[in-house]
Amino acid sequence: MNRRQDVERILLEHIRTNRLNYKYLLTLDYYYKQKDYNKVLLDNKHLRRTIRKFYKDDISMMFFIEKHTNPESNHYGGYHRHVLVEDTTNERWKEPSNGMMNLMLNLDPTAAFGMKMKLETPNEEVKGKLLCKVSRDLMQSVPNGYLGTDATPITEDRGGITGVIHYLTKQVDMFHPAYEVIDVSNSRVNPAPLLRLYPEIAGLCGVKTLVPA
Repeated sequence: MNRRQDVERILLEHIRTNRLNYKYLLTLDYYYKQKDYNKVLLDNKHLRRTIRKFYKDDISMMFFIEKHTNPESNHYGGYHRHVLVEDTTNERWKEPSNGMMNLMLNLDPTAAFGMKMKLETPNEEVKGKLLCKVSRDLMQSVPNGYLGTDATPITEDRGGITGVIHYLTKQVDMFHPAYEVIDVSNSRVNPAPLLRLYPEIAGLCGVKTLVPA
C-alpha cells in the first residue's frame, strides 16, 4: 500500500468513526496567483469561522490545499482550496439566521419564503449556491465571479465520500506531505496518524494548530 492509499484509509476511517456527514465539496480559487502557503492557512481559518457564524452552527469542515498544475493557467504554481462541508441542520433551515435570510432573498426568493414560513428546506442545488455566495460575499480572498467558487453535492453516483477523498489526495507528496495537503490546523482531524506516515519526522510531537477546529 502506497502512502496516498494510507492517507485515504486514515481519512475515511476518521470520517466514519466520527460519523461526519460531508454533503458538499466546496472549491475556492483566488483572484490572483496565491503562492504563500501560510496565507492560505489563515484564509482557511477565516472561512471556517465565517461559515459557522453565518449558519450559527458548529459545521464540520475538512480543508485540502492544492497547487494549480496547468502551465497555461495564469495561476500556475499558485494554490487553491477544496473543502468538505457538512450541511447545517433541518432545524436551522426552518429557523434561519438573519444572514441566511438576507442572502437567500437575493439568491432565491421562493426558497427564502419557504424557509421563512417553515414550509420546506431548499433543495441541494440551492443550498450549494448559498454556500458559494457566502464564500464570495463574505471572504475578500475569494473572487466575486461564479468561476471562482463551486459547491458540488457529494453523491453516490459520483463515487460518494470514498471517491471524493481519492480525488482530494491526488497531490499527496507531490508538493507537500499529507499533513500539509490536509490543513490539519483548521480541519476536524487528528494529525497524529498522518505524521506517523513520515518516519523522518518521528521526533515531532505534534502539529501546533492555529485555533481549535
